[in-house]
Amino acid sequence: MENRRFGHRAPVRFSRRPRARPAGLACFAPVLAALAVSSAGFCGMYQLHRSAAESQLTQSRLDSLASAAATLQASTGSDVAIGSTSTGKKQVLLLHPGSGSPGFAEVPHMGTALTGSSPSWTEAAAQLARRVNWDLGAEPVEFRVMSVLELCQDETYHADFVFGVDLVEPPQECREWLGKVLAKADSRLFITSCKSRSTSAFWTSMTQLEGAGEAELANSGFLGLSAVVAGYSEAAKLRDDVTDLWHRRTAEEAVYAMLLLIDKAVMPLPAMVDQRPVPTADTVFRAVDRCQEQFRNCFTQPRCLQSLACLSQCGLADQSCSYRCIVSYQSQAFTDFSLCALQKQNMLNSQIERPTTPTAKPLENFRGKAMTHETAESILVGHFDPEDHRHSWLVAAGSNPAYEQFALQYQLWYKGSGRNTFWYHPTFLVEGDLVKLRKKEQQKGPGLSQPGRLPKGISFRLSAEVKSGSAPPEWTEPLQLEKTLERLQAITAQQQDQQHAVETMQGDQQRMNARLQTLEAKVQTLQQSGTRSTVDTEYGANIAMGTNAEGKTRYCAWVGDQNPVTCRCASARKDAVSVPNLKQSVTGNMEDFVGTSALDGAKIWRTRDYRVRRRDTPGMWDFSVVDNGIISEERWHLLGADDNLEWIVLFYVGVARRAGLSYRGCLVLTPEGEMPGPEHAQAIEAAIARAEMKPWELEATSNPPVDPENPPPLIAPKTQKATPLLMPEMATA
Repeated sequence: MENRRFGHRAPVRFSRRPRARPAGLACFAPVLAALAVSSAGFCGMYQLHRSAAESQLTQSRLDSLASAAATLQASTGSDVAIGSTSTGKKQVLLLHPGSGSPGFAEVPHMGTALTGSSPSWTEAAAQLARRVNWDLGAEPVEFRVMSVLELCQDETYHADFVFGVDLVEPPQECREWLGKVLAKADSRLFITSCKSRSTSAFWTSMTQLEGAGEAELANSGFLGLSAVVAGYSEAAKLRDDVTDLWHRRTAEEAVYAMLLLIDKAVMPLPAMVDQRPVPTADTVFRAVDRCQEQFRNCFTQPRCLQSLACLSQCGLADQSCSYRCIVSYQSQAFTDFSLCALQKQNMLNSQIERPTTPTAKPLENFRGKAMTHETAESILVGHFDPEDHRHSWLVAAGSNPAYEQFALQYQLWYKGSGRNTFWYHPTFLVEGDLVKLRKKEQQKGPGLSQPGRLPKGISFRLSAEVKSGSAPPEWTEPLQLEKTLERLQAITAQQQDQQHAVETMQGDQQRMNARLQTLEAKVQTLQQSGTRSTVDTEYGANIAMGTNAEGKTRYCAWVGDQNPVTCRCASARKDAVSVPNLKQSVTGNMEDFVGTSALDGAKIWRTRDYRVRRRDTPGMWDFSVVDNGIISEERWHLLGADDNLEWIVLFYVGVARRAGLSYRGCLVLTPEGEMPGPEHAQAIEAAIARAEMKPWELEATSNPPVDPENPPPLIAPKTQKATPLLMPEMATA
């Protein structure tokens, strides 16, 4: 990829890669899309080649930077003070108006529920800087925040990159000075924090990214050709991506937008580099060789292809979109594919570790006594009662937008049948009517007019550059992947029939809907006669139907003689409900047989099962789960709990090592998902502060009334009794 410079100083290389973040498989969406959904067929693997080459170049730059730093320290013979501009640290400035509030403060959040107010720009900017520094670590970048007035009064500060948000016309007496300060910055970008706001002409006139001004960046021409010809296509894409992240109006995505800006426009950050693993010829060949059946099954089943096609439409950093695709279209074929190719064979060659920041401090005391493991686990069990309350808590607010997009997040913790076993069982609703895939009207840059399509001639030019020696040597190895990946062409040849297969499946669904009407009539008859279940012989003689405890009709494939709670959701396809496939079923989940994908408009309940293990410190646990074939490892902290169990605060830091994914989140849970009252403001704010966060960073979760026709599939484990903490004598002890 071409190297360019902002202004005259800072060398900048933009890398084109999707965002990899929290919640299962969202992180490898680009790889799946490149492997399976490209409308140009196998040439979509070009993205994988290019990603590998760019990441290797990035690592080379990091190595060079480390070497230079070591040389500098050795030559000075003394320690270099962190934060000193004399060390050559790049100076990045977040410039804010100093009045008003950012766009994400307008969204209902825990802060407004507790105090009725939102953070000022000054308060919000200071916290955003703290969050950004979690991932900067000791890197040679200094991130600062200033208001426009503060910058006007500082005659010594110089920034390499100035990033302004929500800026209005500056005072007349300050305009000339600001012009001089900004002119010294190599790069400048000014945006708004929400779509309804606008940036004043003074600031837009000062925009400069890779030699392009605001007018060029905002309108890069038909299919981005003007930007390509002029050489600023990557800058235009960066500007669009950062703007899109801010306009989603969440504090979490605002933080990521700034990390993205630093990583692409200033210097690569290890925390970001780790989230774009570099597949090698060996890892790809091994996955293809050892997972042929899983590749074939996924690429020939419409449901799995739907998942991949959906993922290919999710833009940069859109974990919310990616995870919704996964939970909406999840299938056994998709799970088997990711479990074999990614988890077991590590096709992505991911080496990411769980973040070590921030240092969250668990609650030390509860009801005047020192916290113990038993008490901490009883707090998690919370309001569960096997007789009339089959959940521990509901999420009232959370900081991670990929999870908080889902409504009615029932949380259940319970003891298992084994000694010292403890489990976490969340149940959440995926609503189709809330789906808004973020599709850009015009894709910027070469090769992005269609997802995964390789522009005509690029593959030839890339190969020619390698043969002539004009391309970097790091590009040679990725090109060798083509020979290995040719083996996938036979597997993916059936993609040409994908549209026909989808149309056929839609026809099957219509036929099944008619059949289900007949089945429902049978159920009513059976219920009147006192029979609890029967078998539909038309579809493999394996679909059992009956009613659950709430009287809701359920259709599922029976697993031996187990009850319906441990059965697997059946598919409309006959071969998907045959007995041999049942041995691959995951027990503990039951879904409606009639349910279509949430992205098709239905409302689907999803569940997960986490194993929970105690840490040495009471109030800290290690959670682990297999989510659609990928193992996620999370560390949870109990930050606070009301004595009467009216609320608790939890914080988690997680990683999916094989998927190149790390994430964080803070949750406030209440018995029924209601927001705590203002009388709890001080205690909840103090609990959240144990993870160095603020209440306004937690967005309110949607908890609408439950549809009586579609109740949540809550379970009541016989191994867990109601917690003694709810007993009156215990509450007052």
